[in-house]
Amino acid sequence: MLFTGMFFIFPGLPVRAEDEAPANESPVLVDLEPPRVVIIQPLDGATLTEDRPWLEVEISDEDSGINQDAIVISLDGVDVTAGAIIERMDLQEIGATKRWRVRYRPPVALPPGQHRVQVDVTDTVGNSTRRQWHFYVHVAKPRVSWDVGLTNTLSYEYLPLEMLRDTTNFTSYLQFPGQRFTLQLQSTLTDIPGVVLEPNFYGYYLHLDQYVVGWQNKWFAFQHGNINLPFESGLLYFGLNFKGSAITSSTSNPGRQWQVFKGTSVSSFGLGLSVMETTGGIYRWQRGTTRNQVYLLHTEDNSTVVGFQDDRVYPQGILRSEIIYGLAEKEGGGFRVQGAAELAGVFWDADCILLQESYPLPGLSPLPSTQGGAYQYTIRGNKIFANEKRLNFGYSHSANNMNGSAPRTRRRESLQLNVTGIFVPDFGWLLGYQGGKQEEYGKSEQHMIKMGIWQKINGSSWNSNLYFENYSLTSTTRYQWNIGYTKPLPQFGLKTTALLQYAVEEKVNNRQNNNLRLRVTMERDWFADLAKSYIVLAYQNNDEKNPTGKDYNSEEISLEGALNFKISSNNIIKLSGKVAFWDKSGNLYGTDYSLSFLWQARFL
Repeated sequence: MLFTGMFFIFPGLPVRAEDEAPANESPVLVDLEPPRVVIIQPLDGATLTEDRPWLEVEISDEDSGINQDAIVISLDGVDVTAGAIIERMDLQEIGATKRWRVRYRPPVALPPGQHRVQVDVTDTVGNSTRRQWHFYVHVAKPRVSWDVGLTNTLSYEYLPLEMLRDTTNFTSYLQFPGQRFTLQLQSTLTDIPGVVLEPNFYGYYLHLDQYVVGWQNKWFAFQHGNINLPFESGLLYFGLNFKGSAITSSTSNPGRQWQVFKGTSVSSFGLGLSVMETTGGIYRWQRGTTRNQVYLLHTEDNSTVVGFQDDRVYPQGILRSEIIYGLAEKEGGGFRVQGAAELAGVFWDADCILLQESYPLPGLSPLPSTQGGAYQYTIRGNKIFANEKRLNFGYSHSANNMNGSAPRTRRRESLQLNVTGIFVPDFGWLLGYQGGKQEEYGKSEQHMIKMGIWQKINGSSWNSNLYFENYSLTSTTRYQWNIGYTKPLPQFGLKTTALLQYAVEEKVNNRQNNNLRLRVTMERDWFADLAKSYIVLAYQNNDEKNPTGKDYNSEEISLEGALNFKISSNNIIKLSGKVAFWDKSGNLYGTDYSLSFLWQARFL
């Protein structure tokens, strides 16, 4: 089914201006925004004639940055992160990495029919996002076919610790008329310095990381093993790292689908963590532009959770609502409402969550603490003016202890306001404010004002920004200036960037910090199906003046790089390393090294 008109993305995606300026390096006090996941290819519902398509998304988080170790991509319920290309898009940035690109291409041809992709990502403070979509492969296949893929990845780290890791992935599809059998395995052979694990073969630890066996016919599809269940919910983060069995209805009737499952799940959302034996089911149906879902979970501690989700598309926008209720020693539940629409020329996006204290699965909820009952609401707006000015704003508020039973209340607020515009074509400006308040053991506030300009000249671009920040917890006032430059060299296939950052921090007792950082990068995409190769030269100097004590100074210069290339159509080599020379107040100094080698081969 094809929808036309106005579209919005859920859940909880921030509406922001695409500023040309680098992000602020100072940590954000309050971050309630989840990461943003943008589908690049294939689009949701697309029909492809390529049986080994590229799956690609871009991930961003403009506040706290992305936790690279918490990026997971799954295809048809199988975790394929180990074979994906995960690379940062903002090599110029200093501090936390804000943007990543994730790409994956199946090592073996996908069978005809529907395939589902799921991306899970978490930022550095625990906000999480799950994005799901599906596509169809339409390729003529023989009535009987057997496709096999075998890839091996060997990585070796020489410094600072010597470590070897070898990962093998095996994928096989066997198809008969009306029947399809699948087998997917991933094993690892590694040596961990100072640790002896079993089974051990001459000092190397062998482990079967994951396995999935499957059988599909015209009525249902069966999977058993390590599965990332396609569980779609804004109130229950469940299904990741599931180990067990699942039966799903066939795709012959996409308007009505069901799934039942039983196994062990390890799931986390925010700061929660839960490991449990779970039995459950999902039923989805769609009529026109309305999509509904009901789900049921029963855990080993006799907790039962029932949920209902309703998604509606209107000419003016969309509305998503979800209700959840749990039965245990204490009964409790919650609801979530999300909506997006255009009103008075402004694109509005709102989100509200409410959970009772007696909700039985707080470790799987989207809120870090439900003690005493908790709520969170967010409202955002985006306005584009005729003169190419753009205004966007957002406000979020979160708190627990609604009934007063908790010993203390955790309350957080954040406010953002940004205005951007242009003086002339390819020459623009920005002005913004970001503030946060936090209350738990004490109260703290953060206020930041940013101003900047940017310009593009013959393919090159530069930007300059000023930040003024006040942080009440440490009584710190910070002034920061950034200037960045980007110049592509298409004749050599290169892109060069440079960023200079200078910051002054004024603290209590007349203490003052002066920080200088410089980062120069050069990158090139040697091959379209590999991560880019790059080299980075970085320098930083930190000078702290303390009238009541001893001054402190530190300095570091580092060089790091990565080279990705092919030695044949089925063999990939990656060399990466870093060397850093550092000095601390002239008393301590040294050199740090890291060096690693990776070889990836496709045998079948």
